[in-house]
Amino acid sequence: DVLGSPSEAQLEQIRSEKARHYLRAMPQKSKKPLISFFPTNTGVEMDFLQAMLEYDPQKRPSAHDLLHHPYFDGLDPHDEEYGTAPTLTKAQFDFEDLTDEAQLRELMYLEILNYHHAPSPDVSSLDRL
Repeated sequence: DVLGSPSEAQLEQIRSEKARHYLRAMPQKSKKPLISFFPTNTGVEMDFLQAMLEYDPQKRPSAHDLLHHPYFDGLDPHDEEYGTAPTLTKAQFDFEDLTDEAQLRELMYLEILNYHHAPSPDVSSLDRL
């Protein structure tokens, strides 16, 4: 509802034929002003959000451009949480080499537990899935 239906030119930029077919099958909708969804936010917040809500990726600002948007004025770029990407090691991607389904299931389960804490996980029960 926010973006409305994409134009034919925007649809042609979508690589996936299935996605284009799906979007063409959807009812046509007009773009709605963001202020109707967020009536208490105006100005900088709305400009920031509007910049990101663009079908055409060539018209969307880059992450770098967005970090320099006035919305982020007042943040200290030297702050350790601002713009600092975590250091990734090869070991963090070892799962990509796994071919054993049971090991993949266990890793997925353990990853989920990082976000949804459950009492005493029993990963041996994953073989039954």
